[in-house]
Amino acid sequence: IRILRQMADEGVTIIIVLHDMDHLRRLADEVLMLNGGHGRWVAPSALNHQHAPAQMVPFTLGGRHAGTA
Repeated sequence: IRILRQMADEGVTIIIVLHDMDHLRRLADEVLMLNGGHGRWVAPSALNHQHAPAQMVPFTLGGRHAGTA
């Protein structure tokens, strides 16, 4: 992670696939979340469940089965 941060600080664009929201919050300057092959850019701060746009909450809570037992 330290190397990735150093590269980003040097202006290198890095594309990485992560499924851990905590890592996304700490590492990402921009995030593209995919659902059914379609994406939407959101700021990492939008990954905070309290401030997430309504359409993003199902993604951050576990995908299409969020809220089901």
